[in-house]
Amino acid sequence: MSQNDLYRDLVISLIFSVSFASVILSSSYGIYYLITSENLIRIPYQYFIFVFAIYFIAFSVVVEHRGALHLYSIVGGLVLSSISIFLTISVIYGLIYLYNNPEIVTNFREFLSIFGICMIIGYVIYKILVHRKELNI
Repeated sequence: MSQNDLYRDLVISLIFSVSFASVILSSSYGIYYLITSENLIRIPYQYFIFVFAIYFIAFSVVVEHRGALHLYSIVGGLVLSSISIFLTISVIYGLIYLYNNPEIVTNFREFLSIFGICMIIGYVIYKILVHRKELNI
C-alpha cells in the first residue's frame, strides 16, 4: 500500500465517519423532538410526499437494476423509500431542534463525547459496508 492510498483511505474513512455521525446525532435529536414536543414546528406534508416520490423511483430502479423482478423492485423501493423518508424527517427535525436549543451544543464536552461515539459507530458501519462480501452479508 502506497502512501497516497493510505491518505486516501484515511480521508474517506474520516469523511464517512463524520457524515454518518452527523446523521445519527441529528436523527436521534429529531426523533426526540418529534416524540416530546408539544409545539412542533410543522413542515408541509407536500414536501415530504415529493421527496418520498423521488426516493421511491430511485430505489425501485436500483433494486430492479440489482436483479429483482418488477413487483419485488416496487416493494423494495417502497420499503427503502419509507426508511429514507423517516430518516430525512428525523434529520430535518433534529437540525431544527439543535438550532432552537443551542445549549445542547454549547455543553461542548458532552456533545463532543456523544459525537465521538457516533463517529465510531459510523466507522464500524462503513467497514461493514466495504467488506460485506467477506463478511457474507
